[in-house]
Order: sequence, then C-alpha cells, then structure tokens
Amino acid sequence: MATLDGFPASFYGEPGVLGILANGISAFIVLLQNFNTAHTGKAPVGVENILAGVHLILIGGLSQLVAGLLSFRKYDHLSATSFIGYAALWGSYGATRIYFGALDDTPSAAMNNLTTEIISNIFSNATEIPVCYLCLSVSESAIAGLVPYILLSFLLAFCSATVNYIMPFVFGAITATLVFEAVALAASNWARVVSGILELLILIFAIYGSATLLVKGLTQRLVLKGFGTPMFNVLLLGTTNTTNAQSIGQEKKKNTKYAEPMALGFFCDTIASFIFAFYSFGYMKSFGLGSAWVSIIISAQLLSSYYALLRQDCYYSTKFGLHATYWLIKTWDEFVLSTLVVGDVRVTSGREAMVGDWFFVAAGLVLCVGSLNTDVLELIHNMLFVLLTVATSPRSLSTDTTSSLV
Repeated sequence: MATLDGFPASFYGEPGVLGILANGISAFIVLLQNFNTAHTGKAPVGVENILAGVHLILIGGLSQLVAGLLSFRKYDHLSATSFIGYAALWGSYGATRIYFGALDDTPSAAMNNLTTEIISNIFSNATEIPVCYLCLSVSESAIAGLVPYILLSFLLAFCSATVNYIMPFVFGAITATLVFEAVALAASNWARVVSGILELLILIFAIYGSATLLVKGLTQRLVLKGFGTPMFNVLLLGTTNTTNAQSIGQEKKKNTKYAEPMALGFFCDTIASFIFAFYSFGYMKSFGLGSAWVSIIISAQLLSSYYALLRQDCYYSTKFGLHATYWLIKTWDEFVLSTLVVGDVRVTSGREAMVGDWFFVAAGLVLCVGSLNTDVLELIHNMLFVLLTVATSPRSLSTDTTSSLV
C-alpha cells in the first residue's frame, strides 16, 4: 500500500524501532560503567562486569538480532546488515565484559598476576603433568576486534545517509564511540569520559529515531522528520523523489523476497580477517577472547548463507557457508594451540596429520571456477581465499623431541 508521502511500507516496520532502541540501551549500559570508572577511578570488577556483559548480550545482541532477521523479511538491506552486524558487536563486547569479570580484577593487574603464576608453574612443574593455561590478553583482543568494527561502522554511517538522516548520526556516534572505547582499553581515563558523552548521543539519537519510526508506522505518514528523507544521493543518479507509480512498483518488489545478504557475508569476512591478522602479527598473545569474537561474527555469516539459500542463490550460500566453516575451524584450532602449554614448549605435534584442511583449498578452487562469469573483484576475492587456505594448511612442524607428553 502506497503512503501519502510515497515511502515504501518496509520503512515503517517495527524491526527498525527494536534495532535502534537496542543500540541506544546498550550504549547506555556502557555509558554508566564509563562514567562510574571516570568518577571513582576504579574499573568495574567481578559480578558488576559479568552482569553488564549479560545485559549487552541479551539487549544489544539477541534483541538486535531479532530486528535484523525481521529486516531481512522486509527486504531492507541496510537495516538487516547493520542490525545483525551490531548485534555481533554488542554480543562480543558483552563477552569481553564477562572475561573482565572472570578475571575479578583490573585487566592489567590480573594479567600480571596470571603471567607470574604461569611463569612460576613453568619452572616448578617442567617435568610434571602438563597444565592448560588460558592466558587472556583481554585488552589486546578487544582492541583487535574493535578496529574492523570502527571501519565498517563508518562505512555503514556513510551508506545510511542515502536512506535517511537519523541513522547516519546513530552509526556515526557508534563509530566515534568505538574509537574512544579502544583508546580507553589502553588505560586512558579521559577517553572513557569522551566515550560516555558519545554514548549519550547514541541514546538520544536512538530515542528520536525509534519514535520517528514508531509514530510513522502507526499513522502511515511522516509526522517526525527523519526516516524516508535521505541527506544526499551518493550515486548522483537522478533525484530522491519518485512518483507514486514507481513507489508502488518498488514496494511490490520489496515484499516479494528477502533482502540481499551479500553485504553481511563480506562484513563478517572482514571482521574475522582483521582479528586473525592482529593475532598473526603477534599483537594478541592468546586467542581466548579472540575466539569468542570470531565465533559470534561467524554465526552472523551463517545467517547470510541461510538467507542466500532462501533467495535461491546457490553461489553465495555455498561461499558464505564455506567461509564460515573455515573461520570456525581455524578459530578453535588457534584457541587450543595458543592456550595449551606444556612446560616451556608450545604443543604443536599432531597438526601435520590434519590433512582435512586441504579440503578448503579444493573448495576454494571450485569457487574460483564458479566466479569466472562474475565480476573481477569476486574472482580476486576467491583467489585470495585460496591463497589463505594454502598458507594456513598444516605443514611439517618441527617439535622438540626431548619433550614428551605425560
């Protein structure tokens, strides 16, 4: 049904209200912790952090995930991608808070104590039964996860400006907040204050944006300015105003199939690649928290594979499913290898027997052949994936034959 303003009915759906409110409430939770830390000079510890993490996972993660799934049903590419992407962000940040709470101390002090304990056990128990330590470089892992989200949040803010003028401010404030949250993780107290102010802006924009969508959905006409009025046409292809006939045709198209999941799939690939890059270059000493970040974002990539299947898109369904399987296997492989310590020797024996990893090389080559009739960038992306699978396939690893597992 066409509206008085000529906007498709998909923009009036409740998913937008739920998704934007979830972002605002999640930002408010982090805001309270940041202001409290800046005021008292003491970071939250123990149960306080664990409860904050649980709230972030339930509100910012699961609630926003529902909004993203419903947005796919509304054929809303931008909202579906952003809501599911930010659901993974808040869920991962909630997992980080739980890790902080599990340490039951400030991250730096807890890490120093844990490192001291590990070193003492290494020298005192070098000949005893191996002990499995979870060396949690929490701050480094969280920063490694925030960096790609900063870049992609900026991209989402720019793209949303072609749709309306509320979401760019929400996503832009989230981008700036993530920057200062990363700085705050490096023990800069002033960054917590700046981040708290930006999170307050997120809450304000979220309240206004959700009110705009809700009132517009109830009355089926534009009452509060915001949604349906883009800031600019980024492609410069004609004007943003369309005729009623064009709007009706557009609405009919929107309600006949699901939104395109390709952006979400590449979004997830980017996050996982960044986190693994930080780990490969040695910035993260342990992959404990990194495995949680990658697992959460890859769950979103499985959804992109599922929605590609619903759209009867065999190619992207296979591609995103294969990539998700690859990232999950590598994630938990590195998690085990980075946390299992035997004396002073890292356990590596047995990896050369994992010949099943070469399956991804063959599957990647099949994707390359399947993308020969597509654009060049798609073919290059598949070729890079093949090179990655070759580089990370098991090789003959040298091990210390003088050490043995008891």
